[in-house]
Amino acid sequence: MGKWIHQSKINRKDWDTLVKKSKFPSVFSFAYYIDATAEDWCAYIDDGFNYAIPVAFIKKLGIETVYPPFFHRAMGPVGSIDKIDWEDFQKELLSRFPRGSYHFEDDYLTIEDKEKLVYQTLTKRNFKLKEIAKRNLKKFEKSDFQLKVNVDGEDLTSLIVSHLSEKLDLYNSSNSNSIFKLVKQAEMEGSLVTVGIKKGGALVGGLLAIHSEQTILYLKGACSEEAMNQGGMYAAMNQLIESTFEKNYSFDFGGSRIEGVRFFNTRFSGSDEVYYKYTWENGPIWFKTLQHLRKWIKK
Repeated sequence: MGKWIHQSKINRKDWDTLVKKSKFPSVFSFAYYIDATAEDWCAYIDDGFNYAIPVAFIKKLGIETVYPPFFHRAMGPVGSIDKIDWEDFQKELLSRFPRGSYHFEDDYLTIEDKEKLVYQTLTKRNFKLKEIAKRNLKKFEKSDFQLKVNVDGEDLTSLIVSHLSEKLDLYNSSNSNSIFKLVKQAEMEGSLVTVGIKKGGALVGGLLAIHSEQTILYLKGACSEEAMNQGGMYAAMNQLIESTFEKNYSFDFGGSRIEGVRFFNTRFSGSDEVYYKYTWENGPIWFKTLQHLRKWIKK
């Protein structure tokens, strides 16, 4: 049996030690990553602190709702997961949180409303450039642009968000603040990786990534339209991948569900991996009514 413990009462050093004891430690499970991306979170933890299951939530009109934080692909159990009673956890999850959309690394739960989602990963053995990637790399080599590793994280983050906000309203909202927190924390942890795209000494784009437990996780990237047309994103990603394999690490493309992004990732032979989205709605009638009303007003 376990119990819910709010993040304010969790010792971050002890938490990260437990994460590292996991069979497959995930960067998404480390305290600094959850702190930077989640509005609030708690964890279901057993008395002996042998395992823990983090859950991010928000509170609206007094109702606590599980949600997937921006820039956070999926939660996952940490520690000795073989000791977890998943039936008991699911019962406690639905009892504590009447509403939720929970992204989980594996198919541990039996919640009826379940959806399979994909992300892409890459190993040194499978790394192979497709023709469109090769063409873009050649185009970049002939251009006036250059790549530079270890550019300033704050400057690059601001530039990326600026470019993305022109295409996606999400980056014009307060949700985008989490990437600034995440980059700052990753920099403090010594785990931030950056690849900049420059022209004439000016930074025009690049990629942000995080190093964790023998894996490089691609976080986000963008560049000017001119650099894009000259193969800038392909060149920067190729640089990031090659430097990853020089260290004999594995590469994770992150969690974007946009088909165009998936296509880009597969040009480097990235292969699909599955994670799960569980959804439930057991909120009070008055809350459901307000939700429907809000949707109707927005039409």
